[in-house]
Amino acid sequence: MKKMLFFFIVLLQINVGSFAQCDKTLEPSSNPDIAYKVRGDRCEGAYSARVAAPSIEIAGLTVGPLAYKLESDEVMKVKNLMESPISIRSSALSIGTYYRMDASLKSKQTLEWSVNDVLLDLRIPAKYLGIYGWIGTEQEKTYLPVKVVSSNSNAGDGKLYLVIRPSTKVIRAKYRYASTGQALGEYEDASLLNAKKAISIVLPENLKGSYNIEIAAMLESGTEWVVKQYKFIK
Repeated sequence: MKKMLFFFIVLLQINVGSFAQCDKTLEPSSNPDIAYKVRGDRCEGAYSARVAAPSIEIAGLTVGPLAYKLESDEVMKVKNLMESPISIRSSALSIGTYYRMDASLKSKQTLEWSVNDVLLDLRIPAKYLGIYGWIGTEQEKTYLPVKVVSSNSNAGDGKLYLVIRPSTKVIRAKYRYASTGQALGEYEDASLLNAKKAISIVLPENLKGSYNIEIAAMLESGTEWVVKQYKFIK
């Protein structure tokens, strides 16, 4: 009896840990095949549109560019490069595509992420997807880079690829960054990634420690800059 009770408690803890990864503020899609829900060791799928979204937000921070084949046998490996547990989040870059993946990884743990589960059905290629690691709270995140290995990833590229997703189209963007506690430098121009106007920033490989980065985006109206600051650790 005691053994059965112990087994039940352990099983309950495992299940609670899995469900804790899911964002309860998201309303899953009505299609059960692609709906945002627990899928093994992660939550993944499509959800209904939110009423409002941040004007600009980080959608990707990876070591090397995100790359994968949109094929049924493709499995990505997402590596936690930190010495402590982190959360993982992936979302679509395209305005109007409501997809998310959430998971938790222990130190040095690797997540195996099958393209066939949801990404293939939604036809989301690598250029329209972002992924990053993070610690903290939903309101106060510190962003962490992750390494994504796939059949066509570039193992030799150690630069940081930062992707910012705007809630509306952007016509120009710039950024500046500095180590925590140091003054921010001069602005540099950022690239607008593909026709969806996500903002792409490539940072040097030799960064180490804690940083602040400031992103300034000129919205489609052409009359105002939106300026946001974020924290990240390399």
